[in-house]
Amino acid sequence: MSYVRTSVMFASFVLLSFMVFYDSVIFRHSALLVLVPLIPLVLVFVAAPAARTIWSETVALRKTFTWWQGLWLLLFLSALVFRMRAAQDIDQSPLDIWAIYRVGLMLIVGLILCARLLSDRTKWLSVLFSGTLGILVLYPLLAMVSTLWSVRPSWTFYKSVEYLVDLAAIAAVIGTVRSLQEYRKLVNWTWTLLGLLVATAWLGAIFDPADALLGGQTLGPLTVRLEGVMPSVDANSIGEICAILALVALNRMLNGPKAKQNRGWYAALFAVSLVTLFVSQTRAAMLAFVVGLALLLILLRRAWLVLAFGAVSGFAVLIALSFTDFGRTFSNFLLRGQSVQSVQGLSGRMDVWQASFDAFLQRPWTGYGGFAGSRFVVLPGIASQGSASSALSTYVDSMLDLGIWGPALLAVVVVAMVWFMFRATRGHYVRSTDRPLAVEMFVVFAVILVRSVVTSNVVGHPALAFLTVVGFIEVARRQFAAAQRMEIVRRAA
Repeated sequence: MSYVRTSVMFASFVLLSFMVFYDSVIFRHSALLVLVPLIPLVLVFVAAPAARTIWSETVALRKTFTWWQGLWLLLFLSALVFRMRAAQDIDQSPLDIWAIYRVGLMLIVGLILCARLLSDRTKWLSVLFSGTLGILVLYPLLAMVSTLWSVRPSWTFYKSVEYLVDLAAIAAVIGTVRSLQEYRKLVNWTWTLLGLLVATAWLGAIFDPADALLGGQTLGPLTVRLEGVMPSVDANSIGEICAILALVALNRMLNGPKAKQNRGWYAALFAVSLVTLFVSQTRAAMLAFVVGLALLLILLRRAWLVLAFGAVSGFAVLIALSFTDFGRTFSNFLLRGQSVQSVQGLSGRMDVWQASFDAFLQRPWTGYGGFAGSRFVVLPGIASQGSASSALSTYVDSMLDLGIWGPALLAVVVVAMVWFMFRATRGHYVRSTDRPLAVEMFVVFAVILVRSVVTSNVVGHPALAFLTVVGFIEVARRQFAAAQRMEIVRRAA
């Protein structure tokens, strides 16, 4: 049977390749002439093996779909961006049709949470103010207080409530699930939603390549970078999601409880995620992937792979630099069409951060109001960042918004999360069967942490990946505390 299956796959690949190359002359976009011939590879060696796994998972999801997965879906949908607005656009029209769409979905989420709390079906309020989540919730509460002195009070109040609803949603999930095994459903659901978001970008590359494959400048050897069109997804976000998905797939291949059963699917996901990460040309996400990969191999006690990979890569690079034009090609890819001075300025981020620091010195103790400092004070004065919505750093944003209290609060949260997950991967707090999930969450958080230096991905709406990691920590902590209480009762009896 394996011989027949291999023959059929090979014949399909040959036939599809012939059809694609025959018909590809209708395309005039240079990038499509490269991407279209990859379709047979994707259809035969990725889509076909993955179809069975996707179908079985879809059937299982339909049978076991829970109310909190629906709530998570509403949060995901509310964050989809269908238009970009600068500060002046918000001033002229605070509530356009897409803003109403977003506010409406968040209102539904808030009503569901309130209804379940008042009916005593989900006691999420006590969960919200305990553990790591209890520290993190201080951020939107402090931001809400800053409405009193904010440069945009209405904006600060709404964004604070919005983030508070996000935290309440993950608190409701934590208060509902009874074990990490059950919490895996939310983890898988999060990766599914983020993967679908990346898929929309590739659909845009097929149907609207002029907008999805950003060109108009020399972008190294690729000449384009992938961005989402409908909904709008910037290349940096695509790169971060793909770095996360690639590491999740690799961890599950090496360390997952069903590694052998789903190895083909995760191998395909790993390959597609890496290709997409490369096409997005997101340098910070690539660095985050490398950091996450090294951490994963160390946590799996395969540090020798890190050393072997480093030695082989170093030797290969030495040969390539000596006998090929690899050095120039690689530098062109890293520079992405920019000058060395521009890259040293972190693609304009240094200008934004310098202006942010100057503004911070004027209000070091109070800031300019939650979620308002960068968008309404700093960015309007920088022409090159007119369409940006943040100061391109989680910590710079928090500094502008809440003064020194913002980054200090986030630093406490980050340290607490890193310490808990490190101990969890060493065998504390979680059972041996849940350690692969602990490793996965730690590696994902490493990606988020690296990217948080150059983007606002922790306190934005909705930071699904970050909140999923926070939820894991709280579910593990509560499960561990419950086990300790049972042990005390057993000993007393």
